[in-house]
Amino acid sequence: MARSTNCYLTDRLPPEIRKEIFGYVLTKPNPIEFTVTYPVNRNGSREQRYVVAGHQRNASHIGQIFDTTTREWVPEPARATALLMVCKLVHTEAEEVLYGSNIFKFLNTARLANFLTSFGGPAYAIKQVELHHYVRASQTGGDVLDLIEVMVLVN
Repeated sequence: MARSTNCYLTDRLPPEIRKEIFGYVLTKPNPIEFTVTYPVNRNGSREQRYVVAGHQRNASHIGQIFDTTTREWVPEPARATALLMVCKLVHTEAEEVLYGSNIFKFLNTARLANFLTSFGGPAYAIKQVELHHYVRASQTGGDVLDLIEVMVLVN
């Protein structure tokens, strides 16, 4: 007989309380800025990835971050997003809070559109976006069309 795994959060707390807890844990006071990296895969090819700007992780130093003041690899502090790995229900509920209660910052509309097309989470949950620059696709009325395309990706 398969052993059932119970989750304390989902078994004993109502959804409203869970979402309030998720809000305290996952909401950041400042916008979360994404940047693009091109890490080398095992086969030598490069793949585009979006990461939080200023991240200091390295695949060779798992569980550590680079401390720029001491110039050494030190133990990584706990990540609030680890909460999303508790169980599927917590992942679904917390993911909506994470994306719905934070401001996400991108270099330009092209990066935002690219992020949204490759985004694995619920794009509909993203409520606030901040852009550094606006990129027009065409010189004749492109602004409105570009903005509409980005909004369609969000919805």
